[in-house]
Amino acid sequence: GQFSISLQGEKIVIIAYDDQDLSAAVDYFLNVLLEKNLTCNDNSCILKWEDYQSVSESVSKNITVNGTDIRNFSIVYDSERNGYLEIAQRLRDMGSEILGCTLKIYADKSHPADGSPEILIGKTNRELSQSMYEQDPPGLLTYQLVVREQQMQILCGGPYSARECVDAMRFSVFGSSDNSLENGICCKADMNLPNSFSQGTDLRI
Repeated sequence: GQFSISLQGEKIVIIAYDDQDLSAAVDYFLNVLLEKNLTCNDNSCILKWEDYQSVSESVSKNITVNGTDIRNFSIVYDSERNGYLEIAQRLRDMGSEILGCTLKIYADKSHPADGSPEILIGKTNRELSQSMYEQDPPGLLTYQLVVREQQMQILCGGPYSARECVDAMRFSVFGSSDNSLENGICCKADMNLPNSFSQGTDLRI
């Protein structure tokens, strides 16, 4: 579940445990290393190089969900709605950086539930997702991260609030070296504006 990005002579070498980890490594190289270290002017671009391995300084973090190491979880996203795959990739990349391992990503319809630990994004076809969205449907700009046994559910109004939830997980879930999560709400937010702000107001973009 790991990958490495290094400079070998005049070649950038990206290696990984399997195809999915290799995909994660390429995403990390393009979206993190290049974005952070590439500077361009009118005539040229310069890449400030740094080798990267997904075994980070915080590989010793001990984060459990009802007793199960979070490294054993996979990420399952709602494949019916556009945007959730990118959120799953964002969470996977965060895990690579912080945990030193690459969590697997699956579309809900292509990966039947088998009882293994899962982080669910959006209204997946899992029983927990269905029941939570029926009982307490979220507003467009609200999110909750809820733990139920061996599942973590990102209950959100859409990809935007799902992304905000993933970003909040950096602190609420991954922020300390030892974190033992149990059933309940790990983090939540309501980013909706009060109705009084929008009533009678002309909006121009």
